[in-house]
Formats: sequence, C-alpha cells, structure tokens
Amino acid sequence: MESLGKYLFWLGVVLAVVGAFVTMDVLGMVLVIIGLVIGILRWGKSGDHGFILAALGLAAANAALSAIPAVGGYITAIMGGLWAMVGAALLVAVVKMLWDWGNA
Repeated sequence: MESLGKYLFWLGVVLAVVGAFVTMDVLGMVLVIIGLVIGILRWGKSGDHGFILAALGLAAANAALSAIPAVGGYITAIMGGLWAMVGAALLVAVVKMLWDWGNA
C-alpha cells in the first residue's frame, strides 16, 4: 500500500504541472481525491507534524512565488494544484491527530 501512496503522489505532481498549462475542469477534484486517498493511506504512519509543517510551507511559498515576472502565474498554478492535493491529505492528517487526541 505504501507504493500506491508514492505513485499517487507523483501522479498528483504530474497532474498539477499539466494543469498549469492545460485547462481541465475536473482536475481540481481529481487532485483533491488523490490527496484524500494519500491521507487515508498514511493514517497509521507517524510524522504528521512534519507533514503539516511542510504543507503550511507550501501554502506560504505559493503566495511568495506569484511575484516572479513571466513565470509567476505558471508557478502559482502548479503550486495551487499541489495545494489542492496536499490540502486534502492535510485534512486527513489533522482529523487523525484530533482522533488520536480524543482517544488518548
């Protein structure tokens, strides 16, 4: 199952890059579904704190990189696609942490 999560992650990265150059209406939903599946596959794993910090760093980088002339729009589109996937996985990680805290 761990390999499936890795393949889904890289599929999401490729789709985020493609989505920056090609308009597809369903791409955002596909990336969210991929992120949810990745998050569910990670449910029993440790390291959620690092994942949450990395996801927040991605959000901050997305805002900062939009100012680059000529390529800022493409970079922002790629990062936005990545954020759709990672944000969904982040939601699952946060729910898991709350679940663990409630059952401690």
